[in-house]
Order: sequence, then C-alpha cells, then structure tokens
Amino acid sequence: MNSQQRRARRRLIASLREHFIVKEPSQPHKVHKESQPHQSQARQYFGKTISRTKLLWSLVLGGLAFLGGYALLRPHISVEPGIVLNPGDPFSTQFDAMNDSLIFDVTEIKPSCYTLLVQTTNNVELRGLPARPLPMIPTLGPRDKTTITCPPFIGGLGAGSGNVTTAYIVIGLSYKQEWWPSLRNQNFPLRGVVDSQNGVHWTHISMSELQTAH
Repeated sequence: MNSQQRRARRRLIASLREHFIVKEPSQPHKVHKESQPHQSQARQYFGKTISRTKLLWSLVLGGLAFLGGYALLRPHISVEPGIVLNPGDPFSTQFDAMNDSLIFDVTEIKPSCYTLLVQTTNNVELRGLPARPLPMIPTLGPRDKTTITCPPFIGGLGAGSGNVTTAYIVIGLSYKQEWWPSLRNQNFPLRGVVDSQNGVHWTHISMSELQTAH
C-alpha cells in the first residue's frame, strides 16, 4: 500500500468516527435534594402568614362595619342647655333636644324632669321630688331640634326664696324609632353652676358624680 492509499484510508476512518461514534450526553443539572424540604417549609410558612393576615383584616373590617352600622341605626337624642330666661332661676332654662340620627325619625318623645336637690340662700331646700311630665313631642326628624323645659314645683326662685346655691336635676326621655326593637330611654343628669353674678347654668355630669354629690 503506497502513501497515497494510506492517506485515503486515514481520511475514511476519521470520517466514520465523526459520523458514527455517539457522544455521551451532557449530565443534566441536578437540584440539591437537601434544599427542597427547606423551600417547601418556607412556602408553607409564608402561606400560613398570608392566610392569618387576611383573616385578621377580615375580622377588623367586619368589626368596623358592625360598629358603623350600629352607630348609624342606634337611636339617640342629645340634650344641651340653651337660653336662661331668668339668670337667677335655673328652672327657667330652655333645653335643646336634637335627634342625632341621620336617617330615621324618632316618635312619641316623652320628656320628664326630676328635681333631686335644690338649696337656696334663704334655707329653702327641695329634695327628691317626683318627675314632672312634660308635653309629648309627636315626631322629631333626622337632625331636627326642639325645645324642652324643666319647670320648678314652686316659682320665685331667686326672689323670695333666695339665690340658688346648689341644684341637681335629671332630664329623662323615652321615645321610639323605626327599625329599633324596643322603647329607648335616656337620662341626662345635670348640675347647676353658680357664676359670679349669682346666675345658675346647667352642666352635664355622670351618674356616678350625681350619686356622690347629694
């Protein structure tokens, strides 16, 4: 075999190797088996955290919605001292009563006034008098106002009976409101405050303050 034949043979062998020898496939990337449990635990932890957060927000929003709905539906009338017709006589005060509801009328409003204690400079004392019923108010619309009074059992306070030094009263209200299941009752304890001119002005106090005051 001459040199030309040997070169041809080598080229043929090289060509056969190139076309028919199968290369080993590259090894696929292996996931570290030890990292899989940690990843699964992390996903479970964050999933539980998100679920708890959603539940917490649902409870908070539900509570706020309940409180807002209760405040919107609950009947309430506010009472504030208004004009004093005779500065020396606290029972000449006109009180402003307002329906605080934004939606509902209140009906069959029955005001009353209790005189718990009145003392004057001339040793006149009124104590524990029964409630004095006042004229019923048929209807009071949303955010509407009306005037109620607390007339005394005896007149002339600040004149022959002397100047008032101590006074405690309670204004009571009973009324109805549509969609509310029961009759509503409210009480407003007030104390008479004497100014430098012997004028008496009513101010709100709590029931506990009222109980310890007289």
